Order: sequence, then structure tokens, then C-alpha cells
Amino acid sequence: MGIRNAIGFGIFIIVLKLLIPNILSEGEKTAISFLQGAQLSAGVASSLIGNTNSSSLPRALPPFALPQAQQIKSSY
Repeated sequence: MGIRNAIGFGIFIIVLKLLIPNILSEGEKTAISFLQGAQLSAGVASSLIGNTNSSSLPRALPPFALPQAQQIKSSY
């Protein structure tokens, strides 16, 4: 490995050591924001479901009886 490659690699490692805490904290903030949004969405959805169940919507009618086919007697 040449001396310039070694110096470049050393600078790369130093920059990574300086930037990784910022990258990880931003990733953490993003994950927290996403999870808070998901929690809010779940809360809204469950409240909408609760409001729908408690409202006086007409109930579904029971299924009607289907007509039955009659057997035709053959005269053979």
C-alpha cells in the first residue's frame, strides 16, 4: 500500500469517526418520527372503527333462501 493510500485511508477513518454519531442520531430521529406517525395512524383508525361500531347503521339483512331446482321426471 502506498503512502498516499495509507494517508487517504487514515483520513477516511477519521471522517467516518466524526460523522457516524451524526448519521446514527439522524437515523434514530427518523425511526422515532416514523413510529410516532404509525402510532398516530393506528389511533385514528381504531377511533374510526369505534365510531363506526357505535353508530346506528342499519344491520345487514339475513341471506334470502335460494330457489331449489326441481328434478324433471323423464318419461323414457
